[in-house]
Amino acid sequence: MALNWNRDVWLQLRDGYSVRDQQDQEIGMIPGALVAFDGGFAHIIVPGQSDVQVVPATAIWRASYPARVRRVVRGR
Repeated sequence: MALNWNRDVWLQLRDGYSVRDQQDQEIGMIPGALVAFDGGFAHIIVPGQSDVQVVPATAIWRASYPARVRRVVRGR
């Protein structure tokens, strides 16, 4: 399965959902994660870890990530 990963995503999970950070603590706010959505699930790599953690996509309360804007040249 090839996933389309998004970089530098800030995630906030809904109450009752969590992932584990570098110290193996449960967290609900994940700054700067790698995230891919597929089949109703969010695949998350927490900064400093190499494991992929999976939660239902509905567990995501809020997400923000840098815009990928490309320059468009308009005709005159």
